[in-house]
Amino acid sequence: MADIQIYGDFYVDVDAYQWILKRKVERKSKQEGKVGEKYDAFIQEGFYPNIAAACSRVVKELVREGVAKGELKTLTEVIERADELERNITNAIGTKV
Repeated sequence: MADIQIYGDFYVDVDAYQWILKRKVERKSKQEGKVGEKYDAFIQEGFYPNIAAACSRVVKELVREGVAKGELKTLTEVIERADELERNITNAIGTKV
């Protein structure tokens, strides 16, 4: 299976039944001889019936993180960020979702 980047650290994969949303994270190895070496891994964020639902989750998660970090302080900023993310994702995957 091939991971397809949606936006930033978010990727999707697919099986016969659903779209699998993943997030790329950096880990440090605990394996003997490689202790402390960094490598990329994926954690599953959720399972969705279609790519549009997976993309919607990405927008919600990134907006939530922006609020939690204090980057988005007003409702206007939240709405603008959500709109920007939706535009970027739509441009990346096309309008056929």
